[in-house]
Amino acid sequence: MKILNMCDADYTGGAYRLVEAVNRETKHEARHMCMVHHPFGYPVGVQTRDPDVVRGLVEWADIVNVHATFRPLRVGGMEELRPPNLMITHRGRYYRRNSKHVNASAAGRGVKRQLCSTADLTRYGPVIWMPTAIPQDRYKALRKKRRHSSELPIVCQAPSNPRMKRTDEVRELLGGRTDIRLMIVSGRHHDVVMRRIAKATIFVDRFRIGLGTGGLEAAAMGIPVIAWADQADEACILREVGYLPYYKSTMEDLPVAVDDLLSSPSLYSEYAERGQEYIRTFHDYPAIARRYVTICEEIVGGV
Repeated sequence: MKILNMCDADYTGGAYRLVEAVNRETKHEARHMCMVHHPFGYPVGVQTRDPDVVRGLVEWADIVNVHATFRPLRVGGMEELRPPNLMITHRGRYYRRNSKHVNASAAGRGVKRQLCSTADLTRYGPVIWMPTAIPQDRYKALRKKRRHSSELPIVCQAPSNPRMKRTDEVRELLGGRTDIRLMIVSGRHHDVVMRRIAKATIFVDRFRIGLGTGGLEAAAMGIPVIAWADQADEACILREVGYLPYYKSTMEDLPVAVDDLLSSPSLYSEYAERGQEYIRTFHDYPAIARRYVTICEEIVGGV
């Protein structure tokens, strides 16, 4: 089976890593095509806006998965391509805001499956959660190499969008403390961000919908992650996962959550191990490749 993942810009590296997981863990062949190379340095398979190249890739594939938008199917002003076996993988904010329109658009294009990158998005339509691919061995090795030697515990946040991650509030609540070192990493190349996160004692993620990509990468390293999801989103996570893979805290209680984890070695170890188990079960390459290929086989086989 030949699988093509297409995106306009691969904002998290998720589309490429999904391809990497399939090629590494299964007998199937997957390719990645991106219109724009992201400045933060996520890997790219084929970067092109050439209609002939795009058409050739689509014709090569048994199944096409477009990420977030249908734009890659109509590059260069060409008439939109309509592969017979088409999926779409939705990303966060855009799908939440436009789910009715996107669901109708997918139905009109004959989309066979709609996938979503985070469990909370299952609230918004007939979508299947497809966890972000995280190569756990790679992150554990980075953690082992980069573990910090600072006398103070390091509390880290790595916001791609500081407003959405409420970074100013994190600074206000934790920045003046003398018993920890607050490290904010933003606007840097992905490799630089990962090396910084690998030094952290605790990682602070999102305060609305649980774990983002940075939180997943920190969890893969064995770093406890503090996050929060509202009641409806938390219900989606619990339905899909069975437990919360992060230490639950509101923004207002963030200092208390930090103190809880730092003052209790057993609690710290529990959430470090819980995060790693979650990544291994749902996001690591063997698990994600099996999950993805099963869905693709159902479509190609006409199920």
